Amino acid sequence: MNFRTDERPMLPVIAAAWLVAIYGSTILVWFVTILLLADPVLLVPGLIYLYWIIFGPGRSACAKATWKPRMRGWGVWRSLARYFPAKLIKTAELDPQHSYIFALHPHGILTCNSWMNFSSEATGFSKLFPGIEMHTGTISWNFITPVVREFCLMHGMCDVSRKTMVELLSTPGRALMVAIGGASEALLAAPGTMDLILNKRKGFIRVALTTGAHLVPVISFGENDLFDPIAVEKHSFTWYTQQLTKSMLGFCVPPFVGRGVLGYPYGLLPKPRPIVTVVGKPLPIAQWQGDLHSLEGTQLADKYHAQYVIALKELYEQHKDLYASDRVRSLKLVA
Repeated sequence: MNFRTDERPMLPVIAAAWLVAIYGSTILVWFVTILLLADPVLLVPGLIYLYWIIFGPGRSACAKATWKPRMRGWGVWRSLARYFPAKLIKTAELDPQHSYIFALHPHGILTCNSWMNFSSEATGFSKLFPGIEMHTGTISWNFITPVVREFCLMHGMCDVSRKTMVELLSTPGRALMVAIGGASEALLAAPGTMDLILNKRKGFIRVALTTGAHLVPVISFGENDLFDPIAVEKHSFTWYTQQLTKSMLGFCVPPFVGRGVLGYPYGLLPKPRPIVTVVGKPLPIAQWQGDLHSLEGTQLADKYHAQYVIALKELYEQHKDLYASDRVRSLKLVA
């Protein structure tokens, strides 16, 4: 990866700005919102706005995909991709006559690859998959937070509630990326490994059966190499804090060490390590309108889940020596 001499020093600054904007803005935004609501002039319009996005029509904006993703093509995201660098690999064509669930593995500590590959055009998603309208799933909290909500919507993002996913995927030509392992898998992230939580994750299979969306296995090689996690002893105060945060907010960021902005070896930035995200061949799913919680529905979900696991493992085996040659161990389903 070649860089212009005047560009390379700015890449860590861009990565730092992205990190603060995406992961550090929620608390700041709510703090500013509370201060603004203390102003009598802003109180009523502020409460109306909050009601509209939390309980009113604004709550369904991501499911209906009514916002144009005007920020996906920003040039700054291409600069962010060059920081690592990040690359998106296609192994099969996708027919716009179907909808798709991009099942991403691993979650990693911050799921950095999802932003460059699927929430933006930094790695050229639309050129690789013409006719496919990509949406990235994230926690619902982002869509009841002022400003953060609009920022997410202008990148085509949506929450991962079943209602939203089903409505979104009912339209052919749409794709939804979901990090299957979620917050629990983030706690397993470590360099050179790919420990996945998948055995009991069958909600995305049921959504696929409900909508007829095809399942696309996606593996991001290098995602777990971006940070060094700090070990947390089970049943310690930090461990209980993590579990509480995960249960209350739906996510948990484990303690970690990255690199600094100005070249310091330690900091909170992800390390500039290559991230190669491989999109596998879609697994066709026939729409099923029966009771998914019946015996037949459960058996059908188990059947497709087993097929998906096989497809995921095959995708990993095909590319591990090329993109994870320095791995400590191979893919492992731990739960």
